[in-house]
Amino acid sequence: MAQYIISIHGERTAPVITPLMQALAPLGFPLLDLRHLRVAGNLSLMAVVECPPEQLKALRSRLDTLAQSLGLPWHLNEVPGFQVTSHRYILTMLGENLGPDVLAPISQYLNERGLRVNGVAPLEAPGLQVYEFRLGAEALIERERFMIELLDLRLASRIDFALQRDDVFRRNKRLIVFDADMTFIQCEVIDELGKRAGVEQEIAAITHRAMEGELDFQQALRARVELLEGLPVEQLQQLATQLPYTPGVERLLSILKTLGYQIALISGGFDLIIHHIVQQFQLDYGFANTLEVQEGFLTGKVLGDVVDGARKAALITEICAQEGWRPEQVIAVGDGANDLQMLTQAGLGIAFNAKRFLRERVSSSLTRPNLDAVLYFLGFSQHELDVLGSDARLR
Repeated sequence: MAQYIISIHGERTAPVITPLMQALAPLGFPLLDLRHLRVAGNLSLMAVVECPPEQLKALRSRLDTLAQSLGLPWHLNEVPGFQVTSHRYILTMLGENLGPDVLAPISQYLNERGLRVNGVAPLEAPGLQVYEFRLGAEALIERERFMIELLDLRLASRIDFALQRDDVFRRNKRLIVFDADMTFIQCEVIDELGKRAGVEQEIAAITHRAMEGELDFQQALRARVELLEGLPVEQLQQLATQLPYTPGVERLLSILKTLGYQIALISGGFDLIIHHIVQQFQLDYGFANTLEVQEGFLTGKVLGDVVDGARKAALITEICAQEGWRPEQVIAVGDGANDLQMLTQAGLGIAFNAKRFLRERVSSSLTRPNLDAVLYFLGFSQHELDVLGSDARLR
């Protein structure tokens, strides 16, 4: 039995799907696919049906009658065996100008990779353009390779990407996890404490050695904390009340709480700071390193296990086990190499204003100044956000 695609296009405001279905119903053809789209007063309706050769004439006759009643032309084309691709993805693109000069090379890249574009839809986003590409693939996409190959294009065009499996877990996230320094807050706490202790340069030198690979995270953390010996704990408490929060974070938390998300802060920083943030924003979880305090002063020692990259990922596993969730239901947001394991473990890992090392290894990256732009990667339009009752608009 042959398969045909019926296409109806033109300017019309009255319903079209009902008349088409009424025309096809007496023929008893299996309906394999149905797509309908309206853009600027014009519609496009496509249906894929199976039709035996002996009934093709009857099909054409009914389409002729339908076209006369609608005042719209129709097209009928035989198509090769209609197949549903094995793997489905959503590629979200976000930028200030997603014009043909940007979309052409992206489309070409998708074609070269053998990825079928099954649909494209915009999301309403004031001041930005956001498109969701629905992709079909015969094999699983190698996420790291995909992001590396698109990175140069992203940088040149100032656009952000998120690649997600189009499955039930994309629409049913339960937990969002944030790194703290330069993600949830716009400062490095260890640097701020170094200024207060008069050891800013010494701390910076250790940080540089760690970035050059001479020290791992734990070694660098302990070495820098040692320099804080004798700092009054009230300096940390004072700093906690003066933190510069990332723009958009309050709006993002408000919306996600309304939707029933739980929220965690997992930081390689210090518990005195993180606990203050958790209490201020009424978060569900907060984890960080514990500084030893004696008689109101830091001793320069870290107590217990250091919250490094491996520990961050393990904590997500622990939360999921406790709540009965799967990693695919987690969103993780971070900016540094120490967040890599956490971001790759989560169903959606977002590199927020991060260096290339991280951006090319996770499923999405965001280079906007506002953290609430994360909501676009979750598929929300401005209209839907307005329905949630938030007055501010995404920037």
